[in-house]
Amino acid sequence: MSNVLKMLTMLAAAYAVVLGLVFVFQARLAFFPMRGSYSATPQAYGLAFERVTLPTEDSEKLAAWWIPALAPARGTVLLFHGKAGNIAHRIDYAKMFHGMG
Repeated sequence: MSNVLKMLTMLAAAYAVVLGLVFVFQARLAFFPMRGSYSATPQAYGLAFERVTLPTEDSEKLAAWWIPALAPARGTVLLFHGKAGNIAHRIDYAKMFHGMG
């Protein structure tokens, strides 16, 4: 039984070390978005689009693209690029959804 207790103690200690490292380096683990120009636009993929700026409650402005669907549209997709990269890195998804109508 002492071997099991030793193993559980070691696992708890390793877990505590990992949690401590995450706490100490949490500022470096945060995402810092890239600013500036995009590497590509939907036009490079043959999609017509319109640049849109969306205001926020805290006076920020979000850059967006409106890509109209082929008529008749089967639905609407709101695509967010997530915390990594920028909007230009997700054009493949926009093209896929556009092709689906």
